[in-house]
Amino acid sequence: MLVAGFLGSGKTTLMRRLILDARQRGLRLSVVVNEFGAADVDSNILREADAELIASISGGCACCTGQDDFAETLLEIASRDETTRPDVLLIEASGLADPVLLLDVMTAVPLLNLVQARSIISVIDSGRYIELLSSLGQLLRRQTQLADFVVLNKIDLVGSAHLAKVEAHVRELNVNAELVRAEQCAFDLAPLWQYSLRPEERRVLPAAETGTEKEAAHAHYHTAVCPLPHPVERARLEAALRELPPEVWRAKGFARLRGEAGVQLVQYTGGAGPGRFQIAPFYLPFAAEEPPTNLVFIGPSLDREKLLDQFVGKGNRLSVI
Repeated sequence: MLVAGFLGSGKTTLMRRLILDARQRGLRLSVVVNEFGAADVDSNILREADAELIASISGGCACCTGQDDFAETLLEIASRDETTRPDVLLIEASGLADPVLLLDVMTAVPLLNLVQARSIISVIDSGRYIELLSSLGQLLRRQTQLADFVVLNKIDLVGSAHLAKVEAHVRELNVNAELVRAEQCAFDLAPLWQYSLRPEERRVLPAAETGTEKEAAHAHYHTAVCPLPHPVERARLEAALRELPPEVWRAKGFARLRGEAGVQLVQYTGGAGPGRFQIAPFYLPFAAEEPPTNLVFIGPSLDREKLLDQFVGKGNRLSVI
């Protein structure tokens, strides 16, 4: 579960509520906090909620200068045995973090099959959101567009007309997310757990709070993996990359090409305007194992079946994370 949102929106308040609520439900948490400044404040606040497993990354955004630390932290947590592995990994991103780049780290080869980004919660300061969009447009848009849940926080500080404008802006960017109004991030947290837990873990929620009807509304995906177990024609792969919809912001992975030796590194950047891609030989370090051949897609609302048809044809399946 990734909690995003600009500085001062109320992320740490929500994190504290989630930690306390998880304890009451008997869930085991690992908590990762990314503090932009060198002084780590948020993790100390969260320790007051008795969060026992905190990995703190301070001194830079986990999506850029702190990528290596973030990846190492996730790998350590995900590699634990069954007795110490958490039910949920709760990540508080820096207010300046781009969630696309965080997902980029989480879908790197060592973590791809270990960490699953099941839900993204974006916390919004209802009083400042419209103003901040003009100066921080791309960052706030990404934080909003990728969200499964958008928490309209601090509603007690704005009028109903202003709140309606904020909701309209959010809906323009994300028609799929569930909008929640809150003061000091106080709202029913059961739907967040229901959406974030693996199916076999959902038994920990009381039957009255399972929220299965709401879950069906979240039938969109932020990341999807398309396996490429067999060599593909270069021309077909290039054509599929050119036809990717604007909802695909990033694609990356490895492929084998027919008639060409070795593994190819595939990278794609899309979104607004025409996408750009590169297919280049991937040179392995001496004695290193070849990476799995698959493509990972990142975007605000992915059509997994369409992606599968584009890249591997009908009759196959995408592995969704």
